[in-house]
Amino acid sequence: MKGTILSNGILRAEDGKRYTFKLEEIQNLSKFSYTDEHSLDGMEVDFEQGKEDENQATSLFILPTQESKVTTHPAA
Repeated sequence: MKGTILSNGILRAEDGKRYTFKLEEIQNLSKFSYTDEHSLDGMEVDFEQGKEDENQATSLFILPTQESKVTTHPAA
């Protein structure tokens, strides 16, 4: 499943349903620099729905984002 981190420990899936998660469930967190949990807000993630608790997200992976490219033209 895919979703977006809303706040510390909460994400919203593409279908609009909210899931809770633990920071240690983010499998590739070490590849990203962050100052606190809130710096992850807005990050796109791929995740699995918990087997024991359907409202829990597990095995999260932060998805790479492509920054928008701005083209500038030199003044004539």
